[in-house]
Amino acid sequence: SDNVETPEVVVRDIAGAAVCGAGAQIKARVFEVCGAGGFLLSGGADNFGDYYDLSREVWVFRDGRELLDAARRALADESARKARAEAARRRTLQEHTYRRRFEDIFALIGLPETARRGGELPGVVKMLE
Repeated sequence: SDNVETPEVVVRDIAGAAVCGAGAQIKARVFEVCGAGGFLLSGGADNFGDYYDLSREVWVFRDGRELLDAARRALADESARKARAEAARRRTLQEHTYRRRFEDIFALIGLPETARRGGELPGVVKMLE
């Protein structure tokens, strides 16, 4: 069909978008995709490696060439794609849940452990379960 774009055109369009820019922020969608067991191929953020192992959990690209190369490799190797998705899912469920984020925030503001575990804030902890 005339409406089908070639991979090169799609890459050109994505590479021109702000999502590929240096300094981009990691969005909640990254954690949602990984937590649901989806395979993630994403434009890179400066600190992406602080959250996921870029060599075994997710694939990150910096430009159109890397995007096209990574997409082709991912599509060609289903077992590698599934392994990365599963590794990212495990990491997300261990380290990147809302419960974990709130526990970290409560600790940073000095909330006592008993309060963080529901002793003084049962409504907040109940919401996180």
